Amino acid sequence: MDLLRNLETGSATLEEISRQFIQRAVPLQIMSFYEMQTERPLSCLVSIISYVPPYSLDDLLLMLRFLAYKLYLIKVVPESSAILGLSNELVLSLNAGHRSMCRYNSEENQNYILVESAIKELVSPKALSSHGTTSEYNIDDFIS
Repeated sequence: MDLLRNLETGSATLEEISRQFIQRAVPLQIMSFYEMQTERPLSCLVSIISYVPPYSLDDLLLMLRFLAYKLYLIKVVPESSAILGLSNELVLSLNAGHRSMCRYNSEENQNYILVESAIKELVSPKALSSHGTTSEYNIDDFIS
């Protein structure tokens, strides 16, 4: 089994996993977060151009493609890939890029407040009882 081939867009393996998840997700309360900001891709790979001259034509073309790729901004995970589209899914956007979605400089950060509220909603007694869970949880056990 070729792992990389199974991870390609449209692979039969990924499609089967998606189908199985949709069936299993029905009783779940799902929250999906997606990034709103774009960023330069592969910014940490600048050192790829560390060859010692002389460069071959193939090396130069590779470097040119790499540099052109670095010049535009992208969303690492597009909204369409971050959202499942299920009826039991709450979708929330974060004013952050992919690398900073889970990094907060303080508890006053707007993204932190949004994520914290979402987690509190998931573990609230009302939410738990509506999904057949009657155990009592202390929110401090989940957020620290």
